[in-house]
Amino acid sequence: EPRAPVALSTPTASEPRAPVGLSTPTASEPRAPVGLSRPSASEGVSKADQPRPRASDVGLLPPPIVRSRAAAAAARVGLAGLIGGLAAGASAEVARAAPCSTRHQTVFERYDEASLVAVAGVLAAPRPMTSGPVELEVVEQLKGAPTRRAQARERGACTAGFYNVHVGKVARTALVFVGADGHAVGYWAGVEESPSPALLDALRAWRDAGDAAARRAILVDAIAGADRALAAQAAYYLADEPALLVGLSDADLARVAASAGGDQWGPEIVLTRRRGPHLARLAGAGALPRDLAALARLDLEAVTSAASLATTIERGRGARRIAALERCERLHGRRLERFSIYNRPGLPRARWRVLAAACRSGRPAPPLT
Repeated sequence: EPRAPVALSTPTASEPRAPVGLSTPTASEPRAPVGLSRPSASEGVSKADQPRPRASDVGLLPPPIVRSRAAAAAARVGLAGLIGGLAAGASAEVARAAPCSTRHQTVFERYDEASLVAVAGVLAAPRPMTSGPVELEVVEQLKGAPTRRAQARERGACTAGFYNVHVGKVARTALVFVGADGHAVGYWAGVEESPSPALLDALRAWRDAGDAAARRAILVDAIAGADRALAAQAAYYLADEPALLVGLSDADLARVAASAGGDQWGPEIVLTRRRGPHLARLAGAGALPRDLAALARLDLEAVTSAASLATTIERGRGARRIAALERCERLHGRRLERFSIYNRPGLPRARWRVLAAACRSGRPAPPLT
């Protein structure tokens, strides 16, 4: 099956930053949740409009690469037009875009990776599409060494949008995620110009969480909460963290199940990975996308040998090797590879051998290069 187009937003230096993900808003539309709208060949359709798609094609987890200026170029001219226009100069823009591509990261992952997380004003920033230092005035610090002033950097074409905040294009302050290198984590996803009160409350709780149980509770509360953009981010994060998944109580799973059936697949992934009666009900109702339905039909819960699972990962096919790796992650209680990466077609056989070795050892696989 042809893969759905990825990341059809259209950021330009002169427009408000488009949502970093898979919808196609105009400059006059409100920004959508970052990277959480569902890709499809027909753009903008809801989950219910296309019966039983394959979840790896429609954003079961946001795809490994979802933010790129190449995709923005595709949105401007259309996929067919982009292909036809390569010889006419579009190839140059696509080539320049490659360094700016990155895997989608939920807001919780961005928090984990960042050295500084803060609500901040921008006192100085280079103009869009240029590199240079950024001066931040911290209003509320959520992570990092306490400070009233902080430094960041813009990186040219891979702009994070600090300048928009500096001139007050959308807001005078923003929620910023700054890495150890001074750059925004996730490029322009590292500057949230209009964070919701619920998002800020969740990150304050995340900051204060002392253990896995506290983090798990924050995520489940967010999934069950009224802020659906935050709920989607929480569900996608939880779905990719076996150490948190294995500790979900029956009450937690019931709250997650109550959120299933919406525009995002996060709750369905969580329930598929944890198995049990909630998954059985979804499967019986035909409410799962094709790849989750295939995993639901495979029961490897009785397998407790990592070596046996590793053999299936190495020698199996299709859903069976995916189910074996998923089971092995829960057996070890840690992520060996991103679920969004291994639960999709086309992963090379050599990579499956690497993942089999990771299953045997219980150590995460080295990242794809």
